[in-house]
Amino acid sequence: METTLIYFIIIALLSLLVILKSASYAITAIAHYARKTGISDYIIGFLVISIGTSFPELTTGITQGTSDDNKFKWRVEVAPHPTDALGNNLPFSAYKVKVDVTWPGRLTEKGVILETLKTVVSKQ
Repeated sequence: METTLIYFIIIALLSLLVILKSASYAITAIAHYARKTGISDYIIGFLVISIGTSFPELTTGITQGTSDDNKFKWRVEVAPHPTDALGNNLPFSAYKVKVDVTWPGRLTEKGVILETLKTVVSKQ
């Protein structure tokens, strides 16, 4: 019994380490991508935080707008993702989230498109 508890504690600590390291890699990669494309860290941080905080209120639809200085245009599309192959009684719903941000470049408009799948636990 004690060895099982120790194994579970070790697995929990390793899992936590993997999550923390993955988050660190993700932040580093996002910052590197921002510098490489010329997007300010502020804009990328804003997008990551706004997407992360809006996930609990996911609804199907399209939202778009511009920044206060009209330099950046953004568009967010959220649509249900089919889960028919997994069965009908799933404890979650899947959504496809697509974020498109554009800004004026020297010669042409530049932009970045981010897509992901998000699962939301169904309230029962």
